[in-house]
Formats: sequence, structure tokens, C-alpha cells
Amino acid sequence: MKKDQIVWGLITAKNEAKTIEDVVRRTKKYVNQVLVVNDGSTDLTLPNAAAGGAVVISHPFNLGKGAAIRSGWLWLAWTQNLRPDDLIVSLDADGQHNPDDIPLLLNQIGKYDMVIGSRDLSPYPFYKRMGNKFLSGLASMLSKQGIKDGECGFRCMRYEILTDLLKVINAQYYEIEMEINVVAGQMGYKIGSVPVKSTMYRKGVTFRSGIKNAYAGVKTWAKIKTGWLQW
Repeated sequence: MKKDQIVWGLITAKNEAKTIEDVVRRTKKYVNQVLVVNDGSTDLTLPNAAAGGAVVISHPFNLGKGAAIRSGWLWLAWTQNLRPDDLIVSLDADGQHNPDDIPLLLNQIGKYDMVIGSRDLSPYPFYKRMGNKFLSGLASMLSKQGIKDGECGFRCMRYEILTDLLKVINAQYYEIEMEINVVAGQMGYKIGSVPVKSTMYRKGVTFRSGIKNAYAGVKTWAKIKTGWLQW
């Protein structure tokens, strides 16, 4: 990471009033500013995020994690005069990603264009660990990158990648991470992984969602290879 790089934190949130303010405050220690995309919350997520010091934009109703991430990307692209080497750090609002691990990701930028947190999944049920291993292996194969935890939303990327991904990514839900991995890798960006110290088990992605994520990855790869998806 270069000294003059601007770093934005990007947090998507739906009904995370209990944790969002603390996550924002802790994230702000390591970034220049935090953007929270409030994805149709019906609790106090919006005012609590603002109380933590974040810039907040909102969907009028829930549209899904993928849509929320893309809204954040668009807001940054339209309103901020960011340079290709400026950085975007994405993390979840529920506290499962430790903001104190942000420097671990930032320190790998330069060696890689995108860095993904590799979580300790030992608290997770066996079937979740096996599902993650399968999806990470699939992401590695389709992207031609060594991705250890392809489903992790805790990641850092150069702004240049964001602007390229905006041209082709249209994920609505949890398949967003798989699509990012495949498209960024096929574009030739270098993707790295770094262990992150702490996590907690949340129910998160279901088995059905995992199947959808795998299908989204293969479909995206096939579109690229057949020329249906171009940039």
C-alpha cells in the first residue's frame, strides 16, 4: 500500500442495528471514510450507521447483498474522484469480520490487486466447511487464481478493479463474491489471500444458495469463454 492511497470502507447492512455503529467506528481507524449501504432495513441500522460516522445510502426495500454492493460501487464511481490505485475494503456489518484485520489486507496490496480474507472456519459445521472448500476450489479453477476462501466478503481491491467489474457484474444476492472472483481473475488481476484472525459462525449462505453460487460462477465463466460477456 502506498502512503497517498485513499481507502474507503464499504459495508452493506440489513437490520444490523445492534452491531453497525461499532463496526463503522472500528473500521474508521484504518480507512479514510466508510460508506454503508442500508439495504432496506426496518430497524435502526440507518441512524446507527450515521452515528458511527459513516456516509449512508439506502435502498427503499431489500434488494440483496449483490445489489447493495453494486450500489456502493456506483456511488463511489459517481461521487468520488478516486484514482485507479485507491482502495476499497469491503466487510460485513454483523461483526463477523474483525476491522482490526484490515491492515493485514492493505499490506498485501501491491503484491496483489485484490486480497481476500481467509477465515478460520473451525467454528462452522462440517457441511459448511466442505461447501466452502468446494466453492473456493471452483473459484480458483475458473479464475485461474489460488483462492483459499472464495465466499468471504472481507476483501480489499484497487479502485481500477471496481470500475472494470461494474461493466459486467450483475449479481443480485450472495453469488456476488463468486462472480467477482471469476471475472477479476479472467480479466488478469492478481488475487491473493491472507489469514484473518477472528470470525464467528452465522447461518449465512444456505445449501441452496451455495448451489446458486456455483452455478453463477460456471455461467459467468462460460459467458466469458464464448464471448457473450465482454469488457
